[in-house]
Amino acid sequence: MGEQQLYLIESFRVKDIRHKERIDIYLHRHFPDTTRTSFQKQLGENYILINDSAVDKAFRLKAGDRVQIFSPYKSKTGILPNDAIKPDVVFEDNQVIVVNKPAGLQVHPATGNYSNTLINGLIAYLAVSGEKPFLVHRLDKFTEGLMVFAKTKAIQENLSEQFRKDIAGRKYKALVWGKVTERGTVHKAIGRDKRKSRVFRVYKNGEAGGKAAITHFELVRGFAFHSLVSCKLETGRTHQIRVHFQSLGCPLVGDFEYGGNKVLFGLKDERYFQKMDRLLALFKGQALFADYLEFNHSESGKKMEFKLELPGAFVKAIKILAEQ
Repeated sequence: MGEQQLYLIESFRVKDIRHKERIDIYLHRHFPDTTRTSFQKQLGENYILINDSAVDKAFRLKAGDRVQIFSPYKSKTGILPNDAIKPDVVFEDNQVIVVNKPAGLQVHPATGNYSNTLINGLIAYLAVSGEKPFLVHRLDKFTEGLMVFAKTKAIQENLSEQFRKDIAGRKYKALVWGKVTERGTVHKAIGRDKRKSRVFRVYKNGEAGGKAAITHFELVRGFAFHSLVSCKLETGRTHQIRVHFQSLGCPLVGDFEYGGNKVLFGLKDERYFQKMDRLLALFKGQALFADYLEFNHSESGKKMEFKLELPGAFVKAIKILAEQ
């Protein structure tokens, strides 16, 4: 690995395959926030070792192989400024910064992506004033919308407590397959799917491993085979909205992890399929938008509210679905 100082950030044995699998495909499947191309570059730099040896991108893993992933940085959540990433700032003062995260941008560093995230952009942006961001809550990579970051550890703890006590809150718009009721509540426990480590599923009553999860929703606009809904979370489980709507048979449009990236309902004719191709092409992933955020200002106690209009992809999707 040459003269460069590298740090071990991941080490594990391959246990979940019965047949050999290309290493870049395997790693992307386990760390989907990082592209196969990124892993191929890391392999080329010898940042990834198999059984203590460098391998090329075509290497095929087998059960029992030992994988080690190294980084030039001491931590996969290290503080790396990147001024090429310009935060879309909605509000800022000496306590907090509220931003509109674009779809496709990872929030924080993770395996294989240590510098091209929203956090890295915020670090560069705030460094000018001698400040730094503290993460309060998360959005999935392909979810767009409002996020608040604290500027000190104390404010981070204050805001985190507000979210835990339901003082602070968020609302989302989601475009889903199928028709839903005018309003409803999904009260189903959620836990990691042990067969697919990167996704989650609904757990049945009494089944060990699930955590209580509650999603309230209202129909905003119905279409022939789709629904635009507003969602409010009473809990904040990973992938909660996505998993809950999948459990209703109405996965989010474009959601490749939960079955929404293909035509599920509608007419069986060429014109309709072309229309759905246009719809799915609008979204890089799940059609989910965090459009509303509220919290109490930690210094003044004033209630802070932020609301965004639907982004361009949603506006275009509605236009497509409204076509006769």
